Amino acid sequence: MTSWVAVAYGVLDLSGRDDNLIPIDLMVLSTLPSEPMGLQGEVAGLWRRLAEAGPVDDDDLSSDERLLVREFAEAGVASADPAHPARATRIRAPWFSSPLHELVCALVASVARDNGIRFVFIKGPVLHLQGLRDREHSGDIDLWVDPADIVRLSRLFEPWGWALVPNFWGDIAAYHAMTLAPRVWGCELDLHRHMPGCAAPDAEAFRVLAENSSALVFAGVDALVPSRTANAVLSALHFTRPHPEPNPPVTVTRAVEVLQRAGAGAIGFSDAVKATAALEPVLRQAFPDAEVEADHRIPLNWRWRAESNTLRRAVLASRSVPVSSWPRFVGRLFWPEEDIAMRFDHAHGAHAKSAVGARLRRLVYGVKGSFTSRRP
Repeated sequence: MTSWVAVAYGVLDLSGRDDNLIPIDLMVLSTLPSEPMGLQGEVAGLWRRLAEAGPVDDDDLSSDERLLVREFAEAGVASADPAHPARATRIRAPWFSSPLHELVCALVASVARDNGIRFVFIKGPVLHLQGLRDREHSGDIDLWVDPADIVRLSRLFEPWGWALVPNFWGDIAAYHAMTLAPRVWGCELDLHRHMPGCAAPDAEAFRVLAENSSALVFAGVDALVPSRTANAVLSALHFTRPHPEPNPPVTVTRAVEVLQRAGAGAIGFSDAVKATAALEPVLRQAFPDAEVEADHRIPLNWRWRAESNTLRRAVLASRSVPVSSWPRFVGRLFWPEEDIAMRFDHAHGAHAKSAVGARLRRLVYGVKGSFTSRRP
């Protein structure tokens, strides 16, 4: 006898929401690449029954319901396998101010789970939930991925409508993140392999982060989020990340505030991921009575970002690039890919007609920049 359960990569109960202009009861994300589907009335009621009372035997369904549940299965939102990894049993109202963004988090968690990839959501609305910031919404979604699997995970989102944003680094492991731009979803995904300012090796820093994380539910799907103190440290690193032009004073103010909200326990996590050298000024300001002493040097991933001299910046950055990636690094440094060259050209207010022209102009910028030496 066939019996049925609800499956989904995310589900939200939108009934009763004041901002629900379309009478949708449930927003369900299929296990097949697609956009969320809105269910209402009897259709939503049947799917809810499969989720909350499943498995439901075929014999307990009306003839119309049997046809509908098979349509559910073809659409990737029902299954005859009660052990399906995406079986949906929890239907909750959204806790994000943007339900769509919460569904994206559920999608990320589901894709990673089904492919055995570990990650932790960082920053974002969890900061608000943890009382570390007042703002609720984030425009994009940040996740720290097991560095061994970051490239594989980035490719898994292509069928769902995301594409890797071209940049100078590509997938070279020395850079901290890979950004995926949406074609339809409306929010970018930033996949981090490390956080600039952490001197611990990438794999070790991720291990420490995972050990300082716990599960939270996103649209019915579990995913790890950092502890309050860990998230505060990551947020402080984000605020104070150096640039060739000095950061405005407000970045230090924000970093101090988020650390103070988390409490002096943040120092312990900072020590564990070896971020204390980079954060030492703001940690001392946030906790003047605490002992703040780094047992490591400020890492290259922090130092090269602060260098305004183009040549020295490139040399510092090259020292953080694995030897196996040096040929690609040098090639991209002097003759970047077409998309990168054109984006660089337009970002500097120029209007090159060809990639060759853009590349040549970039070399000119680089030569000029090698004679400057402004430091934050």
